[in-house]
Amino acid sequence: MLALVAVAVVTVIVTQQQPDDTEGGMGIPTENLIARPYEDPVPIGGELHVASNGCFHLRTADEQLFVVWPDGYRQDADVVVAPDGTRIGEGQPVAGTGWIRTAEDVVFDADGPDGYLDMVLDYCADDERIGVLQSIE
Repeated sequence: MLALVAVAVVTVIVTQQQPDDTEGGMGIPTENLIARPYEDPVPIGGELHVASNGCFHLRTADEQLFVVWPDGYRQDADVVVAPDGTRIGEGQPVAGTGWIRTAEDVVFDADGPDGYLDMVLDYCADDERIGVLQSIE
């Protein structure tokens, strides 16, 4: 009986610890997970595109980039939420600074092969280059 009560308590705790107001899933990767390159950040801007698989991309004038967001940003269903509560959805402009990198470089400077970023990029990036945003204006 005691074991049954313990299982019930653990089940309640686990189901109540889901991220606030978000759907389950991988979440969005943030810049603090990656070692910064030696280069100075450059301006990066475009329009947010939410892919059919739920991944966030930035359509620039030249290409589509998978987005790694600044620290503190989070996903809420099909929008990105800034630390101040600003919601960024499909088609909205995004402008900031950061680095445009290859998936290989991002994985190397993060948690390596088979880590979180490798998993996210395998699912989302389709060999795209990655826009690692340090800040958004």
